[in-house]
Amino acid sequence: IGLLNSFSSLYIGILAATGLDKLLRDIYSEGYYHTAFEIQRGFNIGWDLHDLDSNQLDKILSRPWSLDGRTFSDRIWVNKQQLIGSLQTQLSQAVIRGESPDILIKNLAQQMNVDKNKAGRLIMTESAAFASAAQKDCFKALDVEKYEIVATLDNRTSEICQDLDGEVFDMKDYQVGVTAPPFHPWCRTTTVPYFEDNFGERAARDAEGKVYYVPSNIKYKDWKKAFVDGGSKAGLKEILPIDTIIKNVFVAAKDLKEAEAFATDILGCKVNYKGMDLDTANSLNEGMFKTLNEFPQLKGFIDEFKVSEAKTFYGQFSPEMIRLAPDQIKIKRTLKFSNMGHKENIYEKLLASIEKDVKKNFHFKGITPQHIAAHELAHALEHQIVFNRLNKDVLSISEWNNFARTLNTSKEAKSITDAALKNMGINPVGREAYEAYKDLGKYALKNRSELMAQAVADALISDEPLQFSLEVLKEVKKRLGGVN
Repeated sequence: IGLLNSFSSLYIGILAATGLDKLLRDIYSEGYYHTAFEIQRGFNIGWDLHDLDSNQLDKILSRPWSLDGRTFSDRIWVNKQQLIGSLQTQLSQAVIRGESPDILIKNLAQQMNVDKNKAGRLIMTESAAFASAAQKDCFKALDVEKYEIVATLDNRTSEICQDLDGEVFDMKDYQVGVTAPPFHPWCRTTTVPYFEDNFGERAARDAEGKVYYVPSNIKYKDWKKAFVDGGSKAGLKEILPIDTIIKNVFVAAKDLKEAEAFATDILGCKVNYKGMDLDTANSLNEGMFKTLNEFPQLKGFIDEFKVSEAKTFYGQFSPEMIRLAPDQIKIKRTLKFSNMGHKENIYEKLLASIEKDVKKNFHFKGITPQHIAAHELAHALEHQIVFNRLNKDVLSISEWNNFARTLNTSKEAKSITDAALKNMGINPVGREAYEAYKDLGKYALKNRSELMAQAVADALISDEPLQFSLEVLKEVKKRLGGVN
């Protein structure tokens, strides 16, 4: 009896010494945070997470995960009882048979080795279960709706894991051992969030309502310091607005009415797409959407939206003087896009016309209606920079004349583009400057306002914008503000 009691104490002591309780707590905590880290890094957005406290972890460790309803403590107890029972049987048999102690020692050593392997299997399987539970809880906290099974496919992968690899389940069906790993002892399968191709909104809100873009190369320790431990977020770009669900991905409208409603919402003025087809409207909307995402203060700046039939321009932004009194002027700003006089197949015909311009080097290669929308809004940005300095809505005749003169001479645009070139270490005058922006096309050479607008459109829409274009965008943000 003394030997059995000593062995029982030894068994429990070994389990305590190995720190299994702490191990599982660490596995859950790190699994939870690493899951959040990968999701936020994958989407390039980040928000604060609450630190996991000991009470939460206590509840999780006491929560059974398998169909037999046993917790980890239950399994440890069963393993101990089985081992002690086996030891008692062997001791009794050795006494009855009068066997040498050497034989008993050999049998016990073999039994201990077998149970060591059992303990290893138990620990690895329980670890996988707690890692899976951490993923489940983190997915729920981050509003993941579906998840996908991802198996390690090699010559040791079980048949069940091979069959389940790539299967997608709803979060409400997440059950460890049934629809989520581990599916068997020593299981190496994991889960990842699953999203449909056409997702249009990303929920991004913490207790303070602040959300940040997260660079894809951020390190885990830096992410945890900023978003779990309450560290500094210096250098991270905050997403605006911060009080609502942020729409980060453009979703094309299904009809013109929906396209009009979307454009009206982002511009802040009534939009009527009569005379335009759906494909063109969606492309223009996407260009405006990307611009307003970077410059949300443009919303409400434009007073009127029109579809034109003019054959001399694709788009046009123009201010108009409205006389309220002899010496009181209010500015009306109008944004126009032309169907070029076409009644049907407008989008295809616009693309064909643009392609002709590209071949003549009038516009830069790869330009689309999205670029045209961003180009015209870039003119609005130039106007807004100059207008904001006046700090008033109603102007005198003199103030209006000075305002119009500044814009007509491209004074502000020249200052912006010159600063961009200097930031690149290039003299604004000379061959090197021309080489920096010549690929924006001949239209960009018309005046500095068109150069600035082409550069902004290139920076916002193109997959591989010119360095000059990126520097121009930075200068516009310095003067007007925007999402940094």
